[in-house]
Amino acid sequence: MESIFAVVDIFFVSKLGADAVATVGITESLLTIVYAVAVGLSMSTTAKKTANPDPVQAFNGAGDTITPTIMNFFCFWLLEIPLAYLLSLRFGLNQQGVYYSIVIAESVLGIMGIILFKRGRWKTRKV
Repeated sequence: MESIFAVVDIFFVSKLGADAVATVGITESLLTIVYAVAVGLSMSTTAKKTANPDPVQAFNGAGDTITPTIMNFFCFWLLEIPLAYLLSLRFGLNQQGVYYSIVIAESVLGIMGIILFKRGRWKTRKV
């Protein structure tokens, strides 16, 4: 899934030139490492508090696949990509704007996951 976002990011960033595209390529590689560390930390923290390693996987495991689908659609397609466009091209932040959009979208996704997980509606789903 991340590779799809990289292609979309490169599409928008390509208007800024070859250096910008190279930066996205390097950034995507580094983000893989950052994501791995962040996911590991969030899973261990969540596991300690809720006995479940990941709220989004709890939705899926409980048979509620609609909630994570809506969360991902909103955070990536309706938030991250338009925000990357606005920050990088409209507000002139260039590559930093793309990076900021990724950080903002991932943060919103995490917060949404925690809030929806705490509400507990996923527990009522029949498998």
